[in-house]
This record gives sequence, structure tokens and C-alpha cells, in this order.
Amino acid sequence: MVVMQGVKKTYPFFIVANGKASIPLGYLKNYDPFREDSARAEIVSRVGAAMGYKVVVTNLAADIRLSLGEIADPVKWGHFLEVVQRVVDQLRAA
Repeated sequence: MVVMQGVKKTYPFFIVANGKASIPLGYLKNYDPFREDSARAEIVSRVGAAMGYKVVVTNLAADIRLSLGEIADPVKWGHFLEVVQRVVDQLRAA
């Protein structure tokens, strides 16, 4: 996914070759809305809520990786898209 910030491109989400969706917290750390650990911890919490379980990361500069098969559940997909939209909105507002 590409988010345009003026002329600058931002890539807050990836689909990787092993069939997972990736949210690169370390990459997002480079952008104002997500510089603070608490902002990235909120993403982790929201993803966990979307998936219906607690997502544990030991490093807030790591990637969150979720199986595409798991996200394919219609309810989880809807909640995951809400997380995606929130991150995109925060990047665009910065």
C-alpha cells in the first residue's frame, strides 16, 4: 500500500511472499504520528483487538505479521481495515 504525503510516498503495509500481511513498526517510527513507542503500541493493541487476541511484540520497531488466511475472515478483515484506515489517516494528517 502506498500513501502519498505531498510528493513523498509512504509504505505502511506490505504483503510478503510467505503469505503474510506485514505492518512495519520500525518503518512507521520514522513518521511523526508514530515516533513515540506509545503510538506504535496502540497499533499493536488495535491489531490484536481486530484479530481477537493479544498481539505480543517484544520490540516496537519490529514487524507485525499476520497470516492472510486469518485476515480473510470477513469480521477480522473489516476490523483490520479499520486499523489500516486509522494509520493512513494519521499519516495523511501529519
